[in-house]
Amino acid sequence: MPACPRGHASEWTDFCSVCGVPMAETATGSASGAAGAGAGTAGSPAPAGGQSTGGTASATAADTLCPTCGYPREPGGTFCESCGYDFQTGQLPAAPTVAPASGPDPAGGPPPAPASSGDAPSPATGAFPSPAGDASAASSGAWWATVEADRAYYDRFSAGGPVDYPDQPPSPQSIPLLSATVSLGRRSRSRGTSPEIDLSGPPEDPAVSHAHASLVRQPDGSFSLVDNGSTNGTRVNDEEDLIGVNVPRPLKSGDRIYLGAWSRVTIELR
Repeated sequence: MPACPRGHASEWTDFCSVCGVPMAETATGSASGAAGAGAGTAGSPAPAGGQSTGGTASATAADTLCPTCGYPREPGGTFCESCGYDFQTGQLPAAPTVAPASGPDPAGGPPPAPASSGDAPSPATGAFPSPAGDASAASSGAWWATVEADRAYYDRFSAGGPVDYPDQPPSPQSIPLLSATVSLGRRSRSRGTSPEIDLSGPPEDPAVSHAHASLVRQPDGSFSLVDNGSTNGTRVNDEEDLIGVNVPRPLKSGDRIYLGAWSRVTIELR
């Protein structure tokens, strides 16, 4: 298999399947311990690309690599194509935040809002209007997603693999589900992915694919989960089996979505 500029054995010829570096790029130096970083032990998630978990890239010229993530700098480039580092100011871009337009308290749930016409959600609650004659309560509140790390899930499916559980797990984060389709994955400027539920950290779960899965709004206001062909698959609740690829899985309030090595997303109707 071809080797990328960082020394990884890549399954692809355009981008490195381990770290995401363009195969056409040239850089001086090597990545120690990178061999095998893209393949975990049997049954354990492997890094899904975009960032290697082993080795440190070195270069003879300090300005050829990004000082933050080690991604090769484009000639004359102002920003790092991987992490967005500004070579002129020496700063990283601010992490994106998602909040409802009216700013309700996530812990207490948003206040009720009058029903709106059409199929757009209320900007105050994220709730879609119920279809005519539908007595379901699925649209009577606002849907939220809580993102956090799950050590028990990591110990059950990922321990001993190439991805370590973070020393400082991320604090739980509540995100309102305001769109008809909500993507889950990891942000990447080079790949053009910017998911609504971004699991790129810090700390980052490298076993999450860049375009891992999607939450799709149903006519009654509830959501179905779709795995988009991710590297390591997606599970729901305590189920052993992964959900099918591109097969919608209906969800209910309180269901837990597991993706990557330790990431958990719980959806809730408030």
